[in-house]
Amino acid sequence: MQSAIVTGFGKVEYGQANWELANQLRSNGSVFAAFKAHKQQNELVEKLVDPATGKLKSFAQWKTDCGPTIQKYNRVWLKTEYDTAVKRAQTAEQFARARQTQHLYPNLRWLPSRSATPRELHRPFYNKVLPIDDPFWSNHYPGSLWNCKCGIERTNAPASDYVQNTRITQTPGLDRNPVEGQLFTDTSPMMQGATNPQEIRDEANILLTRETRANMRQWGKENIPAPGLLLNVNAEEFGTLTVRRSDIKSITAKPHKNATEAYSLCSQLDRVINNSEYLGWSYDTKIVQPDGTVKQKHQSVGHWLYYRFKLKGEFSYLNVMYDKAINEYRVYCIADDKVFDVNIIRFPARK
Repeated sequence: MQSAIVTGFGKVEYGQANWELANQLRSNGSVFAAFKAHKQQNELVEKLVDPATGKLKSFAQWKTDCGPTIQKYNRVWLKTEYDTAVKRAQTAEQFARARQTQHLYPNLRWLPSRSATPRELHRPFYNKVLPIDDPFWSNHYPGSLWNCKCGIERTNAPASDYVQNTRITQTPGLDRNPVEGQLFTDTSPMMQGATNPQEIRDEANILLTRETRANMRQWGKENIPAPGLLLNVNAEEFGTLTVRRSDIKSITAKPHKNATEAYSLCSQLDRVINNSEYLGWSYDTKIVQPDGTVKQKHQSVGHWLYYRFKLKGEFSYLNVMYDKAINEYRVYCIADDKVFDVNIIRFPARK
């Protein structure tokens, strides 16, 4: 599912349009995959017992009996789901981009299917031109059928006569325009019948966070040299910002209520800084020891700089430390608004 989203939607970075939408699709794709795995698991469990005798089957017999189910889920259906996910991710990106350029291209044209044997359900819409904000597009869009190969394009051509009352039957799981952030909707057969749906959703999000953490740490190994990577930032508070592999581990080890999205920013910290608001700075915290002596909490830190940016519509905070031991500014963590205490900023930035 993640590969399908990248293929269909394309890669976007923080600060670019549609970054939030891409993350919504990623989350939805992982949830769909988790529900599908759960449903397949239940079918395999049902095959453990011989219905005629009520006894547990041998492993060899169970493996043989599971063959058709595995073939169905992991090959036949998976290929269709992948192709449809690519199309729906592409459709989501196209609709989102069309909204951004609506002042130039106010209408959309439905492009005919590229399939060698196109189905008839979408044929009445071929080459029709309608305004981007026409209610028609809420229920009719490429990707509303499995393996759909239709398309859309932006245009300033005049709108067609309104499409007659031709309404396709909504396909379960594909019954909402993916620009709303869902590759597959809750009406999908894969997402029906689960006894613990919220647990499955929570587990899917945990697994996606783990995957993102692993991917970012691997990115650090492959892209950050041993001395560190200098980032191109336009912050006036310091000259250069260095990211080391250990910083990636530090960022991805700290909790965040939107951890998947926060961790994914490790490979684009320069963009985050450049799109953030500088809040101010502080000296490192002093800790009074039992014997009355005062000790600095982070021995190598000269001072801290704090930046604020939006993540999923809420504020998150980037903590940058000045490492006086090696004369470098480095990112320490990304904190959410429940963890970050603005009162630690001793010297607020001038407004």
